[in-house]
Amino acid sequence: RDNAHKLGSFGAVGIEDGSITPCDPVLVALAINGLLSWLPQWFTRQDGRIDLVGEALTDILIHGLRSHREASSRHTIPAEISVQKAPREIFDRKAQARLKREALLKAATDSFNQKGVSGTSLDAVVKTLNVTKGTFYYYVSSKDDLLFQCYARSLDLAQDLLNQADAIGANGWEKLELAGRAIIDLHCGPNGPIAMFSGVTALSPERKAEISERVGLAYQTTIRFIHEGFADNSIRQCELMPTFGVLVGSTIWLPKWYSPEGPRTPGQIADAFYSLFAHGLLARS
Repeated sequence: RDNAHKLGSFGAVGIEDGSITPCDPVLVALAINGLLSWLPQWFTRQDGRIDLVGEALTDILIHGLRSHREASSRHTIPAEISVQKAPREIFDRKAQARLKREALLKAATDSFNQKGVSGTSLDAVVKTLNVTKGTFYYYVSSKDDLLFQCYARSLDLAQDLLNQADAIGANGWEKLELAGRAIIDLHCGPNGPIAMFSGVTALSPERKAEISERVGLAYQTTIRFIHEGFADNSIRQCELMPTFGVLVGSTIWLPKWYSPEGPRTPGQIADAFYSLFAHGLLARS
């Protein structure tokens, strides 16, 4: 938070002196702080020199990813891009059980995001939900099972949005933006939060392998969208992994700071993020 505050102050100064394009400096700072915080998750020394990665990230943040500056970004999510609702249950008892399980996984996901796996206790989750331990253990058998279910739910939702964006987007950039905006809306809306996946190593080996494989599928889909953007010229030629890090890192870090009681709406967050990603910070005459 302190780093984001300092970055936001620098941004405000840059907007005032005309070196930075007009933007929401607080949201831009949070986006940059998120991608830098997530950097260790995708960068390894085997990937190359950190100074070259830094240069690539700086280039993207200054100039953006779009091939053409005038290319507009969508400011709304098409009606077709939405979280799939569960079918209406025949029996009320089934519907109530589904809703209780959803509430449990949302509360647990929020705790895992904010406190980490080690800082999340099952007793605290039970207390938050105001349910009995018997009810709680009807849905989960252990902390490992709870973490696994939280991750599986988030992946179900995210992969569905990626698939919808793939079917609707006209080019690589549009697929990335549609998916990214929808995932921001998902996390900030009534179906959120979604998991950060920072505690995958805490899972049992079998469940870790399953979640890692599914995360890999979402990763491959996103990488394919970037390659499509390079090929169709909707994204200028940039280093692949820094491009991935910019687009995904900022959104992955969203659960660390977003609050429904905060002053920014999900739409404002998405607009600020994708204006930064598309066009960068450099002011144009």
